[in-house]
Amino acid sequence: MVLVENKVNDRRDRQIQEAIDVRNWKQALSLCERRLKRGEKSDHLSVLKARVLLSFSESPRQNQGRDDISALLQRDPPITDVQALVILQECLQQIGATDAEVDLIWERAVRLRPHEEELQTLWFRKNFEAQKWKGSQKASMALQKNFPKARQYFYWAIVANYMAANTPTASDMDRRLFGGLAHKLLSKAAADVPTDIDLKSPGRTLGSAEDVMLLLEVCKSQGKYKEALAVLEDSRTGIGSIIAGNSWDLVRGKLDILEASEMWEEQWNYCMGLLQDALPDNLENTDRTRTSIFGAVGDDWRVWTGLLTAANKLPMWHDPNAVRNYTATEDIVKSYSTQAKVSRNARLAVLKLYSQEGAANANNQDRLYEACENHFRAYSTKYVCFRDLEPHVACLDSSRKERFLITTSACAKSVSPKGDASKAAHVSWITAEINALRMDYYLVISHDDNAHSKQLVEAFITSCLRLYKLSLTLGADLPTSERQPGDDACILAVMALIHLFRGGENTALLRGALLLEFLLSRSKHNYDALLMLVRIYISMGAGSLAMKHYAQLKIKNSQNATISWILFTRLSTIHPFVVDPHISFGQETALCDPAQGLKVALEWQKGSETQISRGINQILHNGQYKTLVEALSFLERSQQDLQKFMNVIESRRIGRFTGQSSKENYQDLLGKSPYKFSIANLF
Repeated sequence: MVLVENKVNDRRDRQIQEAIDVRNWKQALSLCERRLKRGEKSDHLSVLKARVLLSFSESPRQNQGRDDISALLQRDPPITDVQALVILQECLQQIGATDAEVDLIWERAVRLRPHEEELQTLWFRKNFEAQKWKGSQKASMALQKNFPKARQYFYWAIVANYMAANTPTASDMDRRLFGGLAHKLLSKAAADVPTDIDLKSPGRTLGSAEDVMLLLEVCKSQGKYKEALAVLEDSRTGIGSIIAGNSWDLVRGKLDILEASEMWEEQWNYCMGLLQDALPDNLENTDRTRTSIFGAVGDDWRVWTGLLTAANKLPMWHDPNAVRNYTATEDIVKSYSTQAKVSRNARLAVLKLYSQEGAANANNQDRLYEACENHFRAYSTKYVCFRDLEPHVACLDSSRKERFLITTSACAKSVSPKGDASKAAHVSWITAEINALRMDYYLVISHDDNAHSKQLVEAFITSCLRLYKLSLTLGADLPTSERQPGDDACILAVMALIHLFRGGENTALLRGALLLEFLLSRSKHNYDALLMLVRIYISMGAGSLAMKHYAQLKIKNSQNATISWILFTRLSTIHPFVVDPHISFGQETALCDPAQGLKVALEWQKGSETQISRGINQILHNGQYKTLVEALSFLERSQQDLQKFMNVIESRRIGRFTGQSSKENYQDLLGKSPYKFSIANLF
């Protein structure tokens, strides 16, 4: 009989839900009242009726719904039916209730049924998915208290407390209270780790490197640096413990803690030990006692930056051993430089070491110049050469910059292929010449001091185009989908033309566009060229041509938030109208309708938060709590994206200009942002 009765009620509930789905409020209310008059009493039906009443457009009905909700809230005993609570929460949110008022209905239900797990996990997930961290904190603390053997609820409580303490809107009291709770729980988890821990069932103690990383993050946010370091030194929880499994992430975490606590001497010693163990000569020396088990892994750029930062900071603390430390730092760098195979990290460390001194004296300038020269000679045929040197050559004085440009030009010419050299040798030479031209542009052409004549810039453009022309034969056999060896030479020429345009050369942009069009005819997937061409056409007011090349970029996913601005910024005032599809430049995927392009971008931005939330729920389910904290921080940053505001504004402007205003309401997209605007106030 019970089973039959449940099936009947399910069918009746479905009838009400179908009426609600088609917004037939009168029929839905009639069905609810008919069942109530027949004596059927259920919390779910009472709440459903209140929800229907709130949905009416007439004020009397809405007031009646508010009265019903008020009566349900004051009822004793409180509602404990899960489905009824979900609907009641939606009703409260609809009438503008505060988060505390919404949480109260769950708190009362949990107090009445403290051992009903589904009720409490649903309360937590509702708040967690909505990023309401105080509600998540209350629910998770109830879960870990009522189910003390469940490990996941204990860590849910830690994450919820941490997020409640570190949300941008948290008060100082919240930071201390919730941050202190997260720290207290994790400290207990670290202290309770047994020496013979079973990693398959660790209970509430730390059980993986991920848990230790979470502890480091919480300690850092609370300023508990010494405690974090003590955990890393503990044989039960430290880097070499069974729990951590010699995780390199914990080495990086330790360096972050040392740097945040400004313990420069300890940081210097730790990094020096790792680098000495990674030195190739020491790796071969079996008699030497090693300070760590990482070996060659210690030659990591994070370790080098930690060493150099500490060496640079020590004199500021008037350490009597500062000179000794600096000399030892210089010695370890030189030790790596004398190896048969010098690592790129060691070469970059030389540059960073000497550029940290800046223009202190001529001796430091000479050492920095020599380091820059050596690096260029070693990597002139590599694409990374310019990026490596860019932040450091700026520290040279003007005379040494001029000498360096002469050196780069001579070095590039020295690798020029002779006779019947291979194709690879020709490509290496082209790359070296491009790196020399990049330096020339960076140190000379790009400066807006008007000290350089138009003839000098034109000569630079000629050099770039001559090199590009020479490189064309090298890519003749490559498909158009591949990047050509000399493409960057052409791009440098266009950058110089843009510089001329800023100086008053009116035809420079058109010349730059023609060069990029030619480049793309041979290398159609060169994204640097496509991005520049879109911006050039937008600057020229050629919106349809900009849309053509924007479609070639094949913007996907998060690129709608990071790249779409190059086209959509002020597109409404440049080209708000649809391009005739019959003249869509022969492309099936050409962007013909700017309004449709904006809609696609905005729809992705609406769906992206759902996708991220789904991924976060999976991370929560997997128990990767440090990763979970990072993912939640990323979600908060993505919700602060200003690009979606710009896209909404452009979409509405295009609608007004074309007389085809969009019916889409993006208020839900903007609702979670810290920028408090309404759609109506954006225009």
